[in-house]
Parts: sequence; structure tokens; C-alpha cells
Amino acid sequence: MSDKKNAYVSKMTSKTIPWMVYYYEDEKRKRRYFASRAEAEHFAAEINKELLLPTDFQISPNERYAFTNIKAKLDASGLSFDDLLKIIDRQVSERALEAIAPKMTKEAAIDRFIKSRIEKGLRNISIMGYEQRLPRYLKNYSLYMTQEDAQRLIDNAASPLHFKRTLSGFYAWLAEQNIVPENIFKSVKIPKTIADKKPASVLSVKDAYRLFSELPEKWQPLFALMAFAGIRPGEVCAEFKEVMKIGDIDFKHKKITVRAEVAKDRKFRILENLPENIWPWLEPLRQGHKDMKIMPNAYVSYKRLKDEKISVKLPKDILRHSFGSYGYHKLGAEHTIEIMGHITGFGVFAKHYKGLANKSDADAYFAITPESVALELSKSIKNAA
Repeated sequence: MSDKKNAYVSKMTSKTIPWMVYYYEDEKRKRRYFASRAEAEHFAAEINKELLLPTDFQISPNERYAFTNIKAKLDASGLSFDDLLKIIDRQVSERALEAIAPKMTKEAAIDRFIKSRIEKGLRNISIMGYEQRLPRYLKNYSLYMTQEDAQRLIDNAASPLHFKRTLSGFYAWLAEQNIVPENIFKSVKIPKTIADKKPASVLSVKDAYRLFSELPEKWQPLFALMAFAGIRPGEVCAEFKEVMKIGDIDFKHKKITVRAEVAKDRKFRILENLPENIWPWLEPLRQGHKDMKIMPNAYVSYKRLKDEKISVKLPKDILRHSFGSYGYHKLGAEHTIEIMGHITGFGVFAKHYKGLANKSDADAYFAITPESVALELSKSIKNAA
């Protein structure tokens, strides 16, 4: 506004809007009507104060009027100007994203992402993970969410780290495809929590005897591989991925092979000089075809057996933890590490397994055989009678 003519108030004959303000904007004379004299005089005074400022600092009467109305509405609703800016930022962001990919739905984006992972050769178990998690994680959020939405999602997640890994992988692909401008999950922060450091769960010798006495015979070899050879559950019993087969067991040379496509870390390893008690448990597999899975039935049957059919509670990885803990005393740390495939070495192994067992219990644990279990079961029946 370059014109310095002052605004002034004028009385009108109208009963509904009896007051008017004359003012200049862009060198043109304009007017605005008001219902009360106070409003008109306030408007004129604000314009006249504006004329005292340098030109670069002046705002137009219309802008000032709009600002006054905005402030009044914010005060009435209890919102601040910071709140208003956030709302504006969100609207601008959403419109920009819609302009980039106005027709892309959340379902279509997930479907395209899954197909791209299949084409890339991702493992079936990873594909299944994305198919199950992405719709669930994004259920209450737009595909074109803001950075604040992303942080809020992670803050409220049951497993923040898992949520971030999954969603960051998805949004990195979305950004590569220009479906979204950036991977908003790359910079979100994981909430800090302080958890108690609990030792790994270890099966007592007594419970180990009880476990193998309750297991159906066809399932005993599978559980023996985990309990007496430290095989990971996912390497021997899983769905949607390659698992160990009877042909991976070399009965003649007493060796077990964990193929790269089976191993969790995708690294090939051979298990030698295993505890002798494992071989009687594996003997029933000797006559099976080499391409048969060691798991006798479907994965769901394994889960039902483990969680519902036996009385011994088996937390995650407890059989592998038991092997590591007892193996430390019976086989020595170095050889136990080699069998378990702990590529990180003794530090991590000692952190999880050292001190959870003793030499006498280790000797008893690795003396558990089908014959000794049958003997213990017989004694229990006699004592009960």
C-alpha cells in the first residue's frame, strides 16, 4: 500500500449495517460496512496504524480483516496459531501427495509392493510377513500420511522396532516408485524403554524327561534336534520356507548339515561331534526318504502339540537355549558355539548361556535317551501305583 490517505468512519442510514469505513488499497478508494461503531473505528484505527509502517512491513486491509476473524475463531475454539499452522501444513502436504499419485489406493500400493518383492526373489516367509502386517499396521492411517502421523503410529505400536522395519521397507519402495515423495519412516524415532535383563529360559533335566515321555514317537526326532543339537526351530519346523530334511542327516559319519537356504543367517554349517544321546532319538528317521521333511506333519500341528498337547511349557527357543547352557559345561564353549552357529562369537554366547547350568546337570541332560526316558516313565508308573 503506497497511498498514505487515512481511513475514516462514516455514518450510514441503514439499520442493519449503519457504519462504513472508507480506506485506500492499491491506490483505489474502497469501503467496508460494519454493524457497530466500535468495530468500524477499530478497523479504521488499525489501517491508519499500518500506514505509519515502512511499505515492506504493511499488510492490506483485507488481510488484516481476515487475520482478525481468524484470531477471533481461534480464541473461541481454544486453538493457537501453532495449531493452525499444523493444520495448514497437513492440508498442503496431503494435496501435494494427492497431486503426485491421485489414483493410488493403499490396497493397490501394497499389492504392487508384494509383487515387486516376489519378482526380486524375497523368501516366502518374508512375503507372507508383509502380506499379513502391512494391512494391519496401516489399518487406521492413510497411505499419504504425514511425518507426524508416522511418528504417532510408531509411538503407539505394540512392537515399535518391528513396525518401523516393515513400514520403512514399504515406504522406501513407495519413494523409489514416486508414489510418495520420501520415506517418512526413515527418520521416526523408536520410543526408549528400559527392560529388565532376564536370562534365557532353560529346561530342567526333570522337565526334559517329562517332555520326551509325553511326545508322540513321530515327533521325538524333531524335538531332539532342537534339544540336543541346538537346531533353531525355524530351521527344522516352519511354513513357507525351506526346512531340514532326512537327507541332511548323515548317519554313517554322524554329521548333520544345515543348508544355507535353511539356516537363519543363510550360512551353510556342518554339525560334528554331537552329543551321543542324539543319535538314538534320530534312529527312526534312518529308513525315511532323503527328501522327506523331519517335521512329520504341518506346522499348525507342531504349534498345537507344543502349546496344547504337552504339559511342559516351552517358551520361544527354550530347547536351543537349553542346548547352549548345558553344552557350555559338557562340550565346551568353543565347540558349542560352532554347533549353534553363533557367528558373533563368545561374547554373545556367554551373555545368553553362561552360568545357567552346571556340570552335573549337563551330564544328566545329555544322558537322556529313549531308553532312559522309558525307564523313568516306568518308575513313575510304579510309584504312582
